[in-house]
Amino acid sequence: MEIGNNYYLNFKGKKHSKRNTDIQSKKREISAPALTKAPVSVLKAYNLTDSSRGIANATVTPNYDSLELVYTLKAPDLHSDRVKFIYSFGDEKELRETSSCPKNIETGELKIRIPVLNRKTNSIYPSLKIHSAEYFNETNEKIGEEIPENMVIKPESVLTLKELRTAVIDGETNNAELDSISEGISVGKLIKTDYEDIIRYKGTEPVIAILSEEAMSDMFMQIADGSFTLPMNVKGLIMSPPHYKQGFQMTDFLGHAVSRIRGRKIFALMDKQTLDKIERKYYNNTENPFVQIKLDADKMEVTGLKRLPKADDSHVKVPEYKFVNSLITSEDEDFTPETAGLKAYNLGRLKKLQKAGGFSVPEFFVVPSGMLNEVKKSPENADTYGDNTNDINQIGAYHFLVKKADSSENPAEELKLLRKLIIEGIILPKEIREQLKSKSNEIFGIYDKDKNCLIARSSFNGEDSDTMATQGLYDSFPGIRSSEDIYKGIKEVWASKWSDLAYMSRRNHKIPHKLIQPNVIIQKVIPVDYTFTAYTADARKNDKNKIVIELSQGVYSGFPNSPYIFEYDKTTGEIQRKTLATKKRAKTISNVEMNDVMNEKYIGTDYSKDPLNLSKKHYAPVMKKVFETAKFIEDKFGGKPQDIEGGIIFRQNEKTGELVPEIHIWQTRDVHMVNRNH
Repeated sequence: MEIGNNYYLNFKGKKHSKRNTDIQSKKREISAPALTKAPVSVLKAYNLTDSSRGIANATVTPNYDSLELVYTLKAPDLHSDRVKFIYSFGDEKELRETSSCPKNIETGELKIRIPVLNRKTNSIYPSLKIHSAEYFNETNEKIGEEIPENMVIKPESVLTLKELRTAVIDGETNNAELDSISEGISVGKLIKTDYEDIIRYKGTEPVIAILSEEAMSDMFMQIADGSFTLPMNVKGLIMSPPHYKQGFQMTDFLGHAVSRIRGRKIFALMDKQTLDKIERKYYNNTENPFVQIKLDADKMEVTGLKRLPKADDSHVKVPEYKFVNSLITSEDEDFTPETAGLKAYNLGRLKKLQKAGGFSVPEFFVVPSGMLNEVKKSPENADTYGDNTNDINQIGAYHFLVKKADSSENPAEELKLLRKLIIEGIILPKEIREQLKSKSNEIFGIYDKDKNCLIARSSFNGEDSDTMATQGLYDSFPGIRSSEDIYKGIKEVWASKWSDLAYMSRRNHKIPHKLIQPNVIIQKVIPVDYTFTAYTADARKNDKNKIVIELSQGVYSGFPNSPYIFEYDKTTGEIQRKTLATKKRAKTISNVEMNDVMNEKYIGTDYSKDPLNLSKKHYAPVMKKVFETAKFIEDKFGGKPQDIEGGIIFRQNEKTGELVPEIHIWQTRDVHMVNRNH
């Protein structure tokens, strides 16, 4: 083949050459449309001929269900009934082939599908090369061949979720690739730093930090394992990740990895060009030393300010609490939102609905905050709690640390000592330990390492409030397998009242510490195949007609897992898969220990037989059941959008061999929609 010549056919079996100085031997790279874009957006291969037929003028669209590139080309000859592509992926030497469906008689079109998903690694092939297109007639006789020069296609952007949104910077409107994780208004001085420095930031003035690329992975891990925190004066983070590809769409994580920050501070990911423009205008700006960022799901407004606005004196109403000093279950008369907390009470409501809704709720009981009061008053803990007086010499270590924290601008050290004091210093009286042991044996039976793993979860009276977002403020502790684990788990939840996040939230909203009372749910963990979080409204877009579900393999899953994300349209019943999952945690339920954040070891997963990874005919029936369950719960909770946490176990029908999803639900709360000011 002569360099610089491009070949075409007259489809009578003879080759002719045609000089084309525009192309020469230059390599052309082609990217597929983004997953979220409509399929009418097409990719045109570069011209090999001047004809309107053949591979040179094919259009290419992504098939979102099976992750294929679908070529549509006109049959280059009336006798052409089928075309076969010879292609290879990346640096692979292996040549592959795929043939078209029969020709569309009316349009003369041939459709060829090239799967671009590596199902062993569950990742998109970085590139593919078309080596040739062979044409056949209706009797399967080869009647011609087309050999393109250096036709390289990069299909990995099939999974790209970036969308152009509006960024108004100092009154100038720009198109930006913007992912808003938490929405609202934040004001502060613009600084540049990394994650390690920002979490130790000692200044007192409010700041919005531009986070360096190098620190992002560390920060995301901190978010996932629950240790993420920011000083109170850090009002927001903005950054430009190096990768927006599969596995890095932070805005679409609906679980606690993002709920720990959603609704609290400005947190945005954007393209580097937009970030650079903000930095040039406002970093070290002496005329406007402060910046205000207003952020919602589709728009960001950045404005320079000469001075800080007056402090917000808003006050959040905390639900009333009623003290009960004995263990309670959902069947007890004392089980109310005022005694058990709204999270536990909602769990009790779910338990009553499970038969009608076709789902199961794990067994549980509640350790009410009244029992903590009994612990505080016991002789064993007199030195720890003591009297809460104004005389610093007369109070116990607990009240001393609380007062010291309240007088500090950066109370991280005092809060750390408070948590340690509760976990290690509090002694549970014998009668309370006996009550806990008896109740757990009554509800959960004899402990078994593989079957009866329990979890201690928070149900504070300020949680799941309709006046403020509280997701992620308080902690849960899995891996409970003994009575001693239960005692420790309860104290861990009590201690999370003094987590940096919870403390800063109370301080920002001017909520007195004494109003927040920690109840603890002790609940059975179900060894599910998948864990999911379902939003019965798209909180980022204020769309109540959409249900969005994030779903990952395993009992405990989180970042850097990239989850499956499915979307359901309530008006049409249409189910769409938005992203694929990428990883699975290495540890199974039998290996999870107390406080094990499961951060260090991961295992690759073969997704080739995963029904949610296959075509729509495989995943739609499974997800339909999950979406119907979510809609049922929303309806029974007064039609208010719900944030639902649960899991799926696949049971195989012995007669048909079909997988039947068994749904388990362990939490629901009202969704906090966007456009809140902070």
